Amino acid sequence: MSEHQCKSCGNILHTKQQKCQYCGTSNPIYKVEAPKQEPTRLFQPIAPPTGSNTNTTTSESTNEGINVCILILLIIVFWPAAIVYAIVKMKN
Repeated sequence: MSEHQCKSCGNILHTKQQKCQYCGTSNPIYKVEAPKQEPTRLFQPIAPPTGSNTNTTTSESTNEGINVCILILLIIVFWPAAIVYAIVKMKN
């Protein structure tokens, strides 16, 4: 750590001090230290699988039966429309 005396009051100044703490004279050897910042990564990249052991059966398993969640959603959304349609047809 480098240090020298203040020209105004004689106080010892370090390179990390911007001004003299006693008289306020600016420090001619003041050096701004850049903050050390490491790059932050929110997500780590995933490497694609290598070799011939890739799984090709995933696309075949998507056609299995009825998706219960979608079925329940469709029943909740469209049953009022079916009732309105029935009422309208009964009035005619």
